[in-house]
Amino acid sequence: MLKPYDEVNHPPVPKLGHADRPLYLDRDSEFRYDYNAISYERRSGHTYHGTWAESVLEKDYPRWRDKNRGSTP
Repeated sequence: MLKPYDEVNHPPVPKLGHADRPLYLDRDSEFRYDYNAISYERRSGHTYHGTWAESVLEKDYPRWRDKNRGSTP
């Protein structure tokens, strides 16, 4: 079982969005770029690394971008 102070080595993740690095959100709603900086509760109960957005970024986003190009909110 992980303790709050354990550092976890995780495999490299694929490029993500424009920042080229993973982004984590903790209970306090603060963004963190270091997996070991998030709370034990979040590290032990959530799956952060995956390719779930891949199809959205490759297929849906380009269609949405092209459709909305030049429109203002």
